[in-house]
Amino acid sequence: MITVDLYPFDPCSFLQMTALVNIFSGTIEINYFLRGETDKVLLPQSAAEPQRKMNLWDKTCFEFFMAPSDMPHYWEFNFSPSGDWNCFRLENYRKDASFPEIEVPVMHLETRQGLIFFQALLNIPEITESAESWDIQIPAVIQLQDKSLRFWSNSHFCDEPDFHSRKNFINQIKKSDF
Repeated sequence: MITVDLYPFDPCSFLQMTALVNIFSGTIEINYFLRGETDKVLLPQSAAEPQRKMNLWDKTCFEFFMAPSDMPHYWEFNFSPSGDWNCFRLENYRKDASFPEIEVPVMHLETRQGLIFFQALLNIPEITESAESWDIQIPAVIQLQDKSLRFWSNSHFCDEPDFHSRKNFINQIKKSDF
């Protein structure tokens, strides 16, 4: 299991975020813990019928990127607290995106005073078993009540928020770890 602190690109002193990632039996479990003045966070309404959707990052959205170490292609997963989701496979930096068919992620949202907990479970053994090690990036887009967006990540090595930059895939998971 990997525990990672996430940092906002722009100052956001009233919130803190941590993510835990675990891989087991072809399943990736990602837990996001957003703490602080969470009443300032705008969560999208629950979808009556969650579905695969584009542009989830225009509102509060939890994300996960993974790339085989030393390879240019990578996967991007988007999870909305509404229950909507998406998955992309990109051949290189923001290029040649495809939309692989995967099992619908299982998601869970829990809110209480000072805490937003979000969990996503991805059953993707065909992906997790395809490399010996993975470089990962664990970002999130948090929309505030004033409609502004805050971009959170385990690293920000670019001049602007860029979750796709491999410079930001700083954590690694090895097949031997799971």
